[in-house]
Amino acid sequence: MKKIVTGLLVLMFFLVSFSCLNAAYVNIDNLDIDSSEKNYVKIKQLLLFVQNNSDNNKKNEFAKEAISLSTKKSTKAEIYYFVSTIKEWTVLDEFKDKTKTRISPEVCDLQGAMENIDKAISLNKKQAKYYEQKAEIYRNKKDFQNAITFYDKAIELNPNNSKCFYERAVCKYLIKKNEDAINDLSSALKIEEKPEYYSYKSYYEKLIGKKNEALADIEKAIEISGEDDPNYCVYIRRRAELKYELGLDLKDILKDIDVVIDGEKLNTNNLYWAYSLKGKILESQKEYKEAVEAYKKSLEFAENKGVLGYKIKFLEEKINNK
Repeated sequence: MKKIVTGLLVLMFFLVSFSCLNAAYVNIDNLDIDSSEKNYVKIKQLLLFVQNNSDNNKKNEFAKEAISLSTKKSTKAEIYYFVSTIKEWTVLDEFKDKTKTRISPEVCDLQGAMENIDKAISLNKKQAKYYEQKAEIYRNKKDFQNAITFYDKAIELNPNNSKCFYERAVCKYLIKKNEDAINDLSSALKIEEKPEYYSYKSYYEKLIGKKNEALADIEKAIEISGEDDPNYCVYIRRRAELKYELGLDLKDILKDIDVVIDGEKLNTNNLYWAYSLKGKILESQKEYKEAVEAYKKSLEFAENKGVLGYKIKFLEEKINNK
């Protein structure tokens, strides 16, 4: 079960990262291209074509033309950086027919992304975002040690980027350096308080047995997220789990679970865990009929239905033999 939770956390991290990147890549207007460039307007127009064109060959043509028009190293570096962010989430031609909805890093042009960011760094070694981009590519290649190395460099150049600390923390967790991951999230929170930073910190603290600290941090995530946050019900469910593991008031825990059940609209995995915990609590209180109902609801959202099926059957036999 722990492996399933860990896998889901990793998947969530990649999906969140992808959704943020794929929404807009890099804002062209925010690229550090000197307006004194003779072909400034043409270069910006070509980069817009790169971003919006679905044909990989056309993307490359427009990018090459933009680089050929630029006269300054800093501008060339920005173009290479921009192209790297595009290629990172550009599906390779051989996978286009197989990729229907969700795009994963494995089918994208990570090699092309790496080649371009290396060219950017060779032209300008002082840009923190270039090293962050290189770290991100390594992270998507699941080379977490190299990712950490380049997040280190990005943080060295810009120690006020909370996102870098957060991303480095996740990489450290993935190589089982949970204490270091917690320290990175503490650093991120000193720069910027975000509910996801508290949530990940809480999760890592729970893994090393610091459940009281984990509860305090998930409380902070709930406090600053608000009910409109898409992960609000996930935070509430995780608070309920921590309270249960700490042996706190069961009525209070059941209230949290009911908030999740009533409020969760999209995350079926969250509903699975909420109903499972409700069933476990009701079973411990010998309210077997209600426990069976909760387990049956959990079963609706379960991927592996075997264990729950046996649990339901066992309780139903217990009820019938009373």
